[in-house]
Amino acid sequence: MSELTKILAGHPIVELPYTMIHYSHQDGQNKPIYVVAGSAEKAGAKLTLARAFKTYGGKCFHCGKKFKPEGFSQKITRDHIRPKSKGGGDYLHNLVIACGPCNKSKADKELPRCRVDATEKYLKALDAHLVKCIQAIQLERPSAPSMNIDKREPKPKLTPPPSPPQPKQAAASGP
Repeated sequence: MSELTKILAGHPIVELPYTMIHYSHQDGQNKPIYVVAGSAEKAGAKLTLARAFKTYGGKCFHCGKKFKPEGFSQKITRDHIRPKSKGGGDYLHNLVIACGPCNKSKADKELPRCRVDATEKYLKALDAHLVKCIQAIQLERPSAPSMNIDKREPKPKLTPPPSPPQPKQAAASGP
């Protein structure tokens, strides 16, 4: 299994319990199967996130409230970053831990419509995750053109086209 595959299948948020979830393989329907560190039980993203939280605990993605390891309940559950009703799937990158009140207040709204701070947090994590993916591609394919992703260059300044030459005026003759 390539390093890129492992990174792509991982969760963009680098904190417990997400960091304890590891990609195993794809099932017969090409869905990712995961395993929680320290366990041999393999499952899809939803069940694996529940197992990781039960083993390692975590915090609410939205408000940051910390929770000790326990099973999901009305007090603490998983939330879809992009709601299923809006086309979000049960993929690991779309699932986060949420306390009951935050999950209830978010309901089926898209993340940017309810929590700007959480949206910014997720986008920063996703950006860092994509940088890792690009770096892994560069390592696997050394002949691929290098993408300077760590040193984001400023956009080139656009210079206006030269002005067309002005018609020469005839010299005024004196009396």
